[in-house]
Amino acid sequence: MESVKQLGIVADIDGEVAGRQDVDRFFSLSLQLLLIADKNGRIRRCNPAWREQLGWSPEALIGRSFLEFVHPDDLLATQAETTKLSAGGATSQFVNRYRRGDGEWRSLAWSAVAAPDTGRIYAIAHDVTLQEQATQALRANEQRLRDAERLGGLGSWELDLKTEQLFWSDQIYRLLGHEPGKIEPSYHSFLDLVHPEDREAVDRAFQTSVAQHHPYAIAHRIQLTDGSVKWLNEYAETQYADDGTPLRSIGTVQDITEQQHNRLMLAVKARRDEALLALPRIADDLDELAMLQHALALAEDLTESEIGFAHFVNNDQTSVEFAAWSLRTLDAGCQVNHNMHYPLQQAGLWADALRRRTPMIIGDYPAHPHAKGLPTGHIALKRALVVPVLDGNQVTMLFGLGNKVTDYDRIDIESAQLLANEAWRLAQQMRSLAKLKLADQVLAETPQGVAITDADGALVRVNTAFTRITGFSADEVLGQNPRLLKSGMHDSAFYRAIWSEIAQHGSWRGELWNRRKNGELYPQWLSISAVHDPNGEVGHYVGLFTDLSESKQAQEKIDYLSHHDALTGLANRALFNERLEHALTRASGKGHLALLNLDLDRFKQVNDTLGHQDGDQLLIEMARRIRSELLPSDTLARLGGDEFALLLEERAKAAPVAALARELLTRIAKPVTVADRELVVTASIGISLYPADGSDADSLARQASQALGAAKRLSRNSFQFFDRSLTEGALERLITEHALRGAVTRNELRLQYQPQVRLSDGALVGVEALVRWQHPDLGLVPPGQFIPLAEDIGVISEIGTWVIAAACQQLADWDRQGLHLPRIAVNLSARQLDEVALPATIATTLQAFTLQPERLELEVTESMLMRNPDAARALLSELKRLGTRISIDDFGTGYSSLAMLRILPLDQLKIDQSFVRDIGADDNDEAIVRTIIAMARTLGLETVAEGVEDAEQLAFLSHEQVDLGQGYHFAKPLPADDLLTHWRERLSPNSAARTGAF
Repeated sequence: MESVKQLGIVADIDGEVAGRQDVDRFFSLSLQLLLIADKNGRIRRCNPAWREQLGWSPEALIGRSFLEFVHPDDLLATQAETTKLSAGGATSQFVNRYRRGDGEWRSLAWSAVAAPDTGRIYAIAHDVTLQEQATQALRANEQRLRDAERLGGLGSWELDLKTEQLFWSDQIYRLLGHEPGKIEPSYHSFLDLVHPEDREAVDRAFQTSVAQHHPYAIAHRIQLTDGSVKWLNEYAETQYADDGTPLRSIGTVQDITEQQHNRLMLAVKARRDEALLALPRIADDLDELAMLQHALALAEDLTESEIGFAHFVNNDQTSVEFAAWSLRTLDAGCQVNHNMHYPLQQAGLWADALRRRTPMIIGDYPAHPHAKGLPTGHIALKRALVVPVLDGNQVTMLFGLGNKVTDYDRIDIESAQLLANEAWRLAQQMRSLAKLKLADQVLAETPQGVAITDADGALVRVNTAFTRITGFSADEVLGQNPRLLKSGMHDSAFYRAIWSEIAQHGSWRGELWNRRKNGELYPQWLSISAVHDPNGEVGHYVGLFTDLSESKQAQEKIDYLSHHDALTGLANRALFNERLEHALTRASGKGHLALLNLDLDRFKQVNDTLGHQDGDQLLIEMARRIRSELLPSDTLARLGGDEFALLLEERAKAAPVAALARELLTRIAKPVTVADRELVVTASIGISLYPADGSDADSLARQASQALGAAKRLSRNSFQFFDRSLTEGALERLITEHALRGAVTRNELRLQYQPQVRLSDGALVGVEALVRWQHPDLGLVPPGQFIPLAEDIGVISEIGTWVIAAACQQLADWDRQGLHLPRIAVNLSARQLDEVALPATIATTLQAFTLQPERLELEVTESMLMRNPDAARALLSELKRLGTRISIDDFGTGYSSLAMLRILPLDQLKIDQSFVRDIGADDNDEAIVRTIIAMARTLGLETVAEGVEDAEQLAFLSHEQVDLGQGYHFAKPLPADDLLTHWRERLSPNSAARTGAF
């Protein structure tokens, strides 16, 4: 509106002759863009600001229409504003893009008014390009956030706990099955969507988290309007007022339905595998009916069924033979008296699995239009699942389950089919073994080795498989004892136990090792049974065995392939996840881990250009390069495609991880020759750290994946921590570490001095020398930012030696200038206290600058003394013998005792500023200060209060008779020249006598 007022003034005085000089002066001096145009838009006058800001001289603009400089996309809107002005003289304010003299487009904000009598347009504008760009960037950032939530399946919400107003991101609506904005977000509307079985737990978890001030984290189900169920993972934190009143909760929601499904699938698969392994072991001790009933019981457990039944199908495929009810079915009261054989036409609806030769599910058996009435004594059948066992084109068995509470699904079909196939296999095996006693043909053709001995143990019959497996012909072994096959791997007790089992139970089954004719040892599964004659006496022993060599080798290969990548030989995802879980267990509560996700940049382009074979060679070479940088404790895996994962257990903190990531990127980016072509391939790395970024495998993997995405988006051939500050901190540390190593040599260190004042009369009695680092790019770096790093990388001793020498030199310089300062204090590091040569170094330095030792005061912290009290006492005693003063710094923050202080050669005790800071505000701190003063007085030590910042603190310390003080109340740390200037300004001309030379 102010611009409009200015335009009105210009329009008023433009027509007055007396005011023309004012208009001219206004036009020439204004920093705004001023313009006068006729009603057709032709520029009649403009000010010099057009040349300075847009590169157009007034001469170049006058006579031209201002519309010809407007961006084409803004032209219609600008013409509409001009027409509106011309028609009614109304004030107009708008923004458009205007072309500079060099062709660049700038955004201008216009205010314009038209004179009603002449139609002239008076306009003022200013450049708002930066504001427009900022607005566009903000909109883009908001859109990127929405896109990131949508792509990541992660929604966010915010609940005002005072007004109960709830905000949902668009992704929240989608996760809840609604279009954004279609329902009013509220806490209660959300609870209504939570699965009824989870609703109370969700509400209780949230209310408890708010009340007890801890994060809200829960996984639960929601029920969508279509009846489907989703699993969500929620996490939120609550913000509180100073008085503890909860203000608002901010949280995220993620769809974990697929993860829950996968976990369920893994659990089902594990139970199924266990059942498939258990059935053949148990079957050895069961007859056919008991084995079938056990198989049905296992299937009932896996599918949560209440009924189980099995039928054999005759070879004609037109009739069935009832085989077994499960024990659970019989226990439930099933009393059907089945005929053993009956035609297919009499079979119920379940027999459609035979007719169709495919598994079938009947969701509502009674309501099915083709369902027949169930026979008397049959349990009511609600739902049914029937799978056929196929042998070639023949259905050999029907395996049925029923009355699951919920609908049967694909997983149930798979479980039932696998157990049915195994039950049929075992049934066939049992029948084959029974026929073996009577059928030489079966004996000859069985793939298992068969050996029959007489009652004395002499071999009387072997089959072809025996010859093939052992390498012995029948002629070579008949009449011999089977002990000629012994491997020597089992002792006599082992064989005695076998024959004892046979004597007691008639048979033995187990695994043992035997020897082939060529001397090769091999494992076999052996079953030995005693065959009795009509008189009940043992007439023969039948041994049935299977060579396990190939199956064990195959199993070993399967085990290897199931845990390793076939191309690179690296661990695969399954093995990597297993090792990650083990590493988390080992590191629980005290260790550190780092998880790196590494992805080759633009690998698809290499594959598409050179082909998959050359792409595979490139992957093998990249795996070799990565592996060459690893420790034995590291785990490298190929997760798939060009994605690798690396688990670090020993060097798992941010700095070494960053160093390794940089080394990996460098090594990967070296040229590689593939198919006679030299390529340069780069990689991106995402890093997550345990425990900072997650406490379980899923969260660490997810954070590393997000960091990898960030690395790819920001700059390929780079690495990114999940916490971006760690990436920046690690890089900054590497850069700072490199620069710090040469800081002393490059003369980049500086000393600043803070006065130490006697409180009784305000006299300056000394200064404390404080080191700073004058970095050419970072500027003046305070000690808190580089001293810990100097200690870590081992250059603190070099810096400490420099500080002592520089402080002594400055004291000598002041002496030469006639400014005698009683003493100067220097801080020692923990590393310096470990140096045997420190006293000699200090003595040499004092001698070099001809300084009395008592003018050098050496400060050590209380915590440094407690690291190794005996060694510290010995070193300080030696320093004291030189004549230097010893001061204990930051007193009250450590754990030293009065007894300890009594045996140390101390001169001074410095009260830590953390206690001085709260004088006047904290009675406890005042009491501590009084106690420290009393202790120092008892030991005969001078006292110095650090961090004195105001008159109230000074008054308290003076009243308590503290000897010296230092802090911002007197002066902040200053360079030598500034210190002298500052101190002279604080003193009156007649007070110099109180401060020695000052």
